[in-house]
Amino acid sequence: AEASVLVSGSGSTFSSTGAPFRVASQCDGRITVADGGVFEHTELESNWGASIGYAAGETGTVVVTGADSVFRYTDVDDGNGTFRVGESGVGILTIADGGLVEDGNAVIGYGSGSSGTATIVGGGSVWTNTGNLTVGRSANDSTATLAFELDANGAGTVYVDGTMTIYPTQSYLTVDLSNYQWEQGMEFVLVDCGTLGTTFSNVSVTGLNGGTITQDEGNNNQIILTVNGPQGTVISVK
Repeated sequence: AEASVLVSGSGSTFSSTGAPFRVASQCDGRITVADGGVFEHTELESNWGASIGYAAGETGTVVVTGADSVFRYTDVDDGNGTFRVGESGVGILTIADGGLVEDGNAVIGYGSGSSGTATIVGGGSVWTNTGNLTVGRSANDSTATLAFELDANGAGTVYVDGTMTIYPTQSYLTVDLSNYQWEQGMEFVLVDCGTLGTTFSNVSVTGLNGGTITQDEGNNNQIILTVNGPQGTVISVK
């Protein structure tokens, strides 16, 4: 069984306040925000947090797709509430086609035995964290993946106002160029953060002719993709 919520269309809004926000606490759960819909949850106690894939053995999914589609988690207590993609179960967050997710602090792969995947699909898709972002908090027995899939508009972006910390044991950065209308040497800022505390040790770029990932600690604090082009590509003719 799967419990599901759909918020679709401009002017469509789902708002909740107070109680702990949990997707997949007793069965699989799914929230889809599409075509300009808005889903908002406001937390009143910072220690509650918000979870996708709350219970062990269950899968929680949140999909935010389309321009002006928004999923927003707000903690009004002291800003320490955490948005968890994979609490004890499987958490899947997908932001596609210009969708937007906003939260304070966030963790991918939060609890022991959890699996968390956050996928940013297409140019204009944005995940904004006004606090910190941690990838792979329980490094030995949780799996955390931050994935980017490019389209004709390029790559989406993850913003972290605070510190991005990566536990390297089972944390993965993946980039798929299969649907990208490439230009050789094109650069995309995948992650832009206040401080890049640690970097991914497990990185893969697939599709087309691949690319290069640069993880810039201490200067721009960015993770940058440079797209490779095929041999013989004509860049300019003078």
